[in-house]
Amino acid sequence: MIARLTLLFAASCLVSCGIATAKPAWQRVWTVKRVICPHCNSATRATLQHDRGTKISIAPNRFINPLYESCRTGVDYSKMQNTTAAIAQATMPNLPPLHAGLVTSGTIGCALPNGPPNIIARFVFDGTTGYYLYEGGAVLQLH
Repeated sequence: MIARLTLLFAASCLVSCGIATAKPAWQRVWTVKRVICPHCNSATRATLQHDRGTKISIAPNRFINPLYESCRTGVDYSKMQNTTAAIAQATMPNLPPLHAGLVTSGTIGCALPNGPPNIIARFVFDGTTGYYLYEGGAVLQLH
């Protein structure tokens, strides 16, 4: 009985203390490779093409996004969840077909001093490809 309780305590501490949790595969540096914007006019599309090559860093304790807003402290990934490709596609217009049955999708927030986290980005991650919902409904494909 004592051995079982010790094992349960150790396992719960590994998870709650953050000791044994590996970071998710989507927490890494991504590079904008392609702009998807079928409804954009040619001038807007040309402007968005300048964002290709931009690096977006999603790290366990910070989110660096030179295209919009970053969060150097207080980043909140609690809304990033595994979901079906169909649900993810319903939340982000203009997504190309997704390859995985399950993808990671949701919003990234940044803690406010006196309130809930402010949503600063929406992503879908399909294996080694990511999608970032950008201005005007454009989707930036990430690798």
